[in-house]
Amino acid sequence: MVFGKKLDRLSDAVEKLSRYVEGLNKQFPPGL
Repeated sequence: MVFGKKLDRLSDAVEKLSRYVEGLNKQFPPGL
């Protein structure tokens, strides 16, 4: 099913984004 594949790619992108944001939070202290 094409929709399922797109959903998988979307969740994968969200996971990468959350990891990227997590990395930024480690570089910059919260409240900046």
